[in-house]
Amino acid sequence: MELAKTSNDITAVYSIDTELISNGYVAIRPPKVRGKLGCWTWSKEKINKERSDIVITGKAGAYSVKKRTFVVKSDVYEENGKLYYNSYAESNSRSILDYSTNDGTESLNEVLNSPELFNNPKILIC
Repeated sequence: MELAKTSNDITAVYSIDTELISNGYVAIRPPKVRGKLGCWTWSKEKINKERSDIVITGKAGAYSVKKRTFVVKSDVYEENGKLYYNSYAESNSRSILDYSTNDGTESLNEVLNSPELFNNPKILIC
């Protein structure tokens, strides 16, 4: 874990269990974030506990890991042959802008002309 915080070398940070690979398993690594090694937000235990809700798509080197979410059937409707989810939630709006924290970090780094100036604690390598 400590090496992952300082190195961006996949082969130095991750080890491969050759026995699992020889049994047909495939190593799936966290996606990179802004060119740096990423980290999983769920523990191995949580993934195993909720494995029936995990969907892995993509191809070698470009996997996507998603969690299935179920909705109430009455909130789904069909229009022109497509299914839509109808959800209404009343709450105070945090912002009228549609701007993610990643966009903000990228914009700040661009303005300051220093991509490494501010580390986002959400993407620290773990």
